[in-house]
Amino acid sequence: MAYVIGPISGCHINPAVTLGMLLTRKVSGTQAVFAWLGQLIGGIGGAAIVYGIASGRDDWERGQFAANLWSGPYFGVGAAIVAEVVLTALLVMVVLFTTGRKFAPGMGGLVAASR
Repeated sequence: MAYVIGPISGCHINPAVTLGMLLTRKVSGTQAVFAWLGQLIGGIGGAAIVYGIASGRDDWERGQFAANLWSGPYFGVGAAIVAEVVLTALLVMVVLFTTGRKFAPGMGGLVAASR
């Protein structure tokens, strides 16, 4: 997605990355607000699509569809939160470091994808 929508919008598809970009002054407050609105609308649309696909099965039960094994009977909510915070921080660091002036242009998407 970095190569597809990056030149148009900066590829702000993750609210945490947008926050990191705002805090490092790579985007303005107005740009961040519009990015967050777009992310919210996109998230709701994506959730509706997943719900539509999953609820089409007769034996579908809410709670484990597309689970990442950090939730439910596998680990507690605390472990899921810690994993989410750590992995999100790593993603934000990769994006911030690969969008700097010293990093080779055009390589940020490859680095972020291989994370």
